[in-house]
Order: sequence, then C-alpha cells, then structure tokens
Amino acid sequence: MNIFADQKIINIGVLCENSEEKCLAKWKPLEEYLNSLSSRKHNIIPLFREDIRQSIETGKIDFLISNPLLFLELEDEYRIKNANP
Repeated sequence: MNIFADQKIINIGVLCENSEEKCLAKWKPLEEYLNSLSSRKHNIIPLFREDIRQSIETGKIDFLISNPLLFLELEDEYRIKNANP
C-alpha cells in the first residue's frame, strides 16, 4: 500500500543550520532528482530547529532530514521512524 498514492506533492523538511538560501542551494539538487523520477512533485522545505515541531504537528512535512540528536528527540515525542533502520 502506498500512503502517498493520492498525494501530488511530497514535502521534505530539511534542518536548516545557516540560512534558507544555503539550505536550498545544498538540497535543491535532491528535489530536482526526485522530481525527475516521479510524477509527484517533491518540495524541499528549509526548517530551522524551532520550526520543526510545528511542521510535524500541522502535517506541513511528510519527511524530515535532520541530524541524529534531533532525530532522537523527535523519535519519542512524535513516534517518527528512521528511513534506514
């Protein structure tokens, strides 16, 4: 079962450590690559640490790319899963 079958846009939150511009410059190639593989649009969303919880709670993002420490904090709080168990 594909949970994204009806979803046209897949939003990928990325932990932004500097500026949004630098974050997008780093991760835009991934967005373009994923868009070339699928009919669905993939959208990179730069997020500062203080914005991540709200983005999870409101469903703004479908995936999150973060650092290991942040993942451990969010794992218990939101029951998120690691893509590479």
